[in-house]
Amino acid sequence: MTQTLVESKTKTAIIGFDQPFCVIGERINPTGRKLLAAQLENGDFSTVEKDALSQVKAGATMLDINAGVVYNSNPNPNETEPPLMVEMLRLVQKLVDVPLCIDSSVPSALEAGLAVAEGRPLLNSVTGEEDRLEAILPLVKKYNVPVVAISNDDTGISEAPEVRFRVAKKIVERASDFGIPANDIVVDPLVMPIGAMGTAARWGEKEVKDPEYFPIDQFQSTRSEDPYSVAKWVGEQIGDAFARRNPDMSIGSMRFNGMWDDNKFKELKSLIYDYRDKKEQEIKDLNENQLSFKNEIEANHRKYEKLIDEAADEISSFVEKAKLENISQ
Repeated sequence: MTQTLVESKTKTAIIGFDQPFCVIGERINPTGRKLLAAQLENGDFSTVEKDALSQVKAGATMLDINAGVVYNSNPNPNETEPPLMVEMLRLVQKLVDVPLCIDSSVPSALEAGLAVAEGRPLLNSVTGEEDRLEAILPLVKKYNVPVVAISNDDTGISEAPEVRFRVAKKIVERASDFGIPANDIVVDPLVMPIGAMGTAARWGEKEVKDPEYFPIDQFQSTRSEDPYSVAKWVGEQIGDAFARRNPDMSIGSMRFNGMWDDNKFKELKSLIYDYRDKKEQEIKDLNENQLSFKNEIEANHRKYEKLIDEAADEISSFVEKAKLENISQ
């Protein structure tokens, strides 16, 4: 199978379908981290040091280094990002020995990082946009490094999988024109979270297919066709990958299947609706009982007030009568 090699001075990370899951730590990135951005502008790299060491300790196979700070003193990233990238890479390489991923949207920052990187880092990234292809692919060829290919182009990020595939294919073909082998292209298909793309969880009609063979076992194709099923399959793959990385660890995935025909589904649907109707009636009865109880309380309250008033009148009459009797004596 195709394998992509990413190397530090002493270690090699292999990315491939038959390889252990490659965990890339991405904490060293000032995007959305105001404190880190301010520290970097002031020459404070303490958070970078802490994040580098903690991510490797937690099991990161590779570290992503991003120097994308927009300085308050100089908002031009073409001037500020290349020297910052160099400083961050040199620092991280002294602290840890895992392979690195050089991450920037500024071509000059990528080249500055490549010039001081030890080993064979992963370049992040190139897209299908013409200006990016012309700027990034020569760097990939010059420094003989693998690159992340992101499946969007000048038209943006398409929701159609076939369009993303065409963009990825275009990048691989253009890379080939530069003499870059396909195994040095790591394709990012842009699997979007629902928070970023509301239609990401949408799926169309599913075709029901017969099993490939009987009896069905764990090697049967899962044929994941919707986001929920794909998420389950990805979870299995991640678990298997971690198990491969740790010889003393084993993992088992349990697939609970629901077997329903149309009649069974109608029966289940009827049970659910009956339960709903029953609960709605109980709530209605409870509200009616509550109203009746409230009315009873209010009626008793009125009776109590009437009794109090009557008692007060009797007491007043008794007092007046007593006064008159005293006067007559």
